[in-house]
Amino acid sequence: MIYDCKEIAGIAFGGYDHERGSASAIKIYNNTLVNNLVHILVQEHAQVPSNEIVNNILYQGEPYEGDLTAIEQTMNFIGDPIFVDEETGDFHLSTQSPARNQGIVNQWGGTADLDGKQRVENQKIHLGAFQ
Repeated sequence: MIYDCKEIAGIAFGGYDHERGSASAIKIYNNTLVNNLVHILVQEHAQVPSNEIVNNILYQGEPYEGDLTAIEQTMNFIGDPIFVDEETGDFHLSTQSPARNQGIVNQWGGTADLDGKQRVENQKIHLGAFQ
């Protein structure tokens, strides 16, 4: 759960030049990003197919900055996912949310959500940080 990052980005990875690092095998799964300047900043030297951005909710902010052409992006929800109570900071998905049961189930989604609840239920997984 990443919110209100206004300076640069909620999540950033890569290296800004060839001497400052690179990033490979990065797995960004099942995050809820709300009200960030940029949700995910992909710096140069992160353009490899082993990097993945999957099952995330990107709400109120610029979804991405940087080149994502070589990075797998699957099942990321951009828009209003209909939270339980956004005003009070309850970013669980409401029963009407279009992000429920839409995720890809695999080893990278984890076994528990942010509340410690079982992540996969009936072979289904929600997008974002909460099951």
